[in-house]
Amino acid sequence: MTDLLCDGLFRISVRASVGVVTWGQYCHEMNLASRNIEACRRVAAIEGSHPGRWLACLGEVEASEWLSVERWYGHHWGVIEGLTEILPDWSEPAFQLQAAG
Repeated sequence: MTDLLCDGLFRISVRASVGVVTWGQYCHEMNLASRNIEACRRVAAIEGSHPGRWLACLGEVEASEWLSVERWYGHHWGVIEGLTEILPDWSEPAFQLQAAG
């Protein structure tokens, strides 16, 4: 779904100073609905992944904390080069309005 709605599925590697939690901790802390958790597990199983290997952040991660960005290409992850070229200027008012509404 992310691939269809957000122009791809992406993951980031972050600095060690960024607090990460396991998928289970994330689900608990964010109080996710059981049906949403189960849906993620089903998709993970179909795609050959496992939520036990997933990590998440409980808050926003500033782009300055990113070490790399990868995109899912259907069967493998590929590193996106030239990260600064693809990042929007988060401070632009137009972006903030789109993100907020």
